[in-house]
Amino acid sequence: MSKHFGLPLASLLLCAVTIALLPAPGVYAASSGAAQASPSRGMTMAEVRARFGDPQRIMPPDPATAQGPLKPPIIRWVYPDYTVYFERSIVIHTVWTDPRKAPPLTTTPAVG
Repeated sequence: MSKHFGLPLASLLLCAVTIALLPAPGVYAASSGAAQASPSRGMTMAEVRARFGDPQRIMPPDPATAQGPLKPPIIRWVYPDYTVYFERSIVIHTVWTDPRKAPPLTTTPAVG
């Protein structure tokens, strides 16, 4: 009976890995040949500021939700076309305000 669980289990694991590698909805990355249109995952605040300039607005973390090592502070920098989300001082996501302005999606995750 255990041999009947092998194929469904392998299929389930393949689906889980595929889903984990897909970019989150609303998160876009520039194609590898294009100039970088927005900050990418792994960039520091200093790198973002140097490359993309000062944000229009900085939204500090909510003290009610950012408490302790399991709930790190999430800081948002708002630019005209996108918002950059930082965990402490590292980019974790860039979300475009208007997806029509976003660069094309890549098939690989955006890593700085």
